[in-house]
Amino acid sequence: MSLLTNIKQRFFNRRWAEERAKLRTTTPAALNLHSASRITLLFPADDADERKVIDRWRDGHKKAGRKIRVLGYFGQDIGATNFNFRALSIKNLNWYGLPEGSLVEEFQKESCEILIRLGPQVHPILDYLADMKPGALKVGPYHPTQELPYHLQYDASGSTKFK
Repeated sequence: MSLLTNIKQRFFNRRWAEERAKLRTTTPAALNLHSASRITLLFPADDADERKVIDRWRDGHKKAGRKIRVLGYFGQDIGATNFNFRALSIKNLNWYGLPEGSLVEEFQKESCEILIRLGPQVHPILDYLADMKPGALKVGPYHPTQELPYHLQYDASGSTKFK
């Protein structure tokens, strides 16, 4: 290699290292379910068996320093029923169908590292909540005809139950 090529390579490597250092200060480290400290789950909560699946998953992934927030949406009025997760129902929707109220505002203010939206391919209320929630990695179902707010998408077309 010529002297000019060596100098050029050094400048290239130095600049690359500088840019990498800038990115590391502005973006989080690699995210996965084992390293994330703030995880949020969104799901349709009408089915009791699926609520149990969510509870088992949350209990299985608990560890010190990790916060797992769960928000379930009920398609009918649940009244004053208490669950071991935050619950929205049709009573929390405004007249044109967007969720609102103090619970929604509180939910949107909390940041998370990983947001996981479970359920059918398209669920306008859960998709809206996922889109409005700040998060580094959003995971949700793939739908070919809609622009959804997810960084990572999975095929939910063949399954009606949570896995």
